[in-house]
Amino acid sequence: MKEKIKPLGNLLTVMLILIIVEILFGTLNDLLNSIIKIEISKSILLTISMIVSSIFIILYTKKTTGKNIKERIKKIDIPTIIIWLLYAKALMIVLMNISELILSKRISIENQTTLENTLYFIINAIIIGPIMEEIIFRYSSIELLREKYKSWTIIILLSILFTLFHSYNIQGRITILILGLALSIVYYYTKNILNTIIIHIIYNVIELIDTSKIVLFNSPIYYKKNGFIVYSTPCIIISLIIIVLSIIYIKKIFMKKYIKNV
Repeated sequence: MKEKIKPLGNLLTVMLILIIVEILFGTLNDLLNSIIKIEISKSILLTISMIVSSIFIILYTKKTTGKNIKERIKKIDIPTIIIWLLYAKALMIVLMNISELILSKRISIENQTTLENTLYFIINAIIIGPIMEEIIFRYSSIELLREKYKSWTIIILLSILFTLFHSYNIQGRITILILGLALSIVYYYTKNILNTIIIHIIYNVIELIDTSKIVLFNSPIYYKKNGFIVYSTPCIIISLIIIVLSIIYIKKIFMKKYIKNV
């Protein structure tokens, strides 16, 4: 039993490092603002705290597991990156429509917070954020649990934690959960953090693009109903085709290449 509890304790330590560093930087910001009237942007503060957290977490993970992050930086697998990104995005689209069918008649939801259109925010969203989150939620968390827990236990647990880390509405949480599952699977089996960093970056770039004006077969790609995003029928059909083709690739190529070696 101790062998099972200890890795969870290590994972809890990583989460505590995140929380403690964020609290310390928040306190520092309050002190600077009250004493010398310097106020730091919350976005900048969050970025700095995540960088500091990541450094501590890398050192803690290496000390605890003996796994150096350099061992998890390898040549990228382009087909794996493309297929898992397409699969995750297509699955998100289908599940978002299912969530709308089930829930929109009963509840309405608030729109996501409007994305900031600043150079700093873009850099944070497509470079700093993905790198830091992959270090924390894939490299560190998976390596801390890998030796004592089964693969799907680790993948599901960390995908849930990754989802809880983001404050979104119900459809947003669905997309983050699917993204977290895809990233965790790719990292667990390829043992290459560059693969997941690139998937995460490309996903965030796609999310920054305004797709509300895109028309597919004379229909808007999506519309909104009670706050829910509803994708058009052509978009759903294309997504279903992508899902089927992706599953075939994953079964015939990805699994043979990586899972047999785990």
